[in-house]
Amino acid sequence: MVLKESLSLLVDGNVIHEAIIISDSRIECFPCVHTYDSLLLIKSLIDKLVKDNILRVFCDYLTVRENGYTIVAIPLRKNLVLLLVSHTALLDFNKIVQEVLRSLRKLGRVQTPLHSDGVSRTKYAETVL
Repeated sequence: MVLKESLSLLVDGNVIHEAIIISDSRIECFPCVHTYDSLLLIKSLIDKLVKDNILRVFCDYLTVRENGYTIVAIPLRKNLVLLLVSHTALLDFNKIVQEVLRSLRKLGRVQTPLHSDGVSRTKYAETVL
C-alpha cells in the first residue's frame, strides 16, 4: 500500500510519533500499534463536520488536545480520516499538517488524472485505498 509506506517515512523521525488511519470501523496504526478510546468519537465528529460543510475534505483539519496528546484529524474522503498523534504539545502542528497534506497531494498526483477533485486534480481516493 503506497500510502502506508509514505506515511512510515513521514513518521520516521520523532516529529510525529504515530499516524493512524481510520476507515469505517477499521483502525490502522503505524509505525507502532496503539489504540485510543477517543478515536471513534473523533471520527464521528469529523464525519459530522464534513457533512455540515464545516470541514472540507482534504483541505481543512481539526486539532484535538486531550490527556497530554495532540491529535490532528484530516478528513481524506468520506469515511476515511488520517490522524496524526503526538505526545509533545509544543510542536508546530500547522507546519506538520501542511507538510503531510503536501505529501498526500504528491501521492495523489502519482495516479492517472481522471477528474478534478478541486485539490490535486486527480482521483486521489484511489491512492489511499
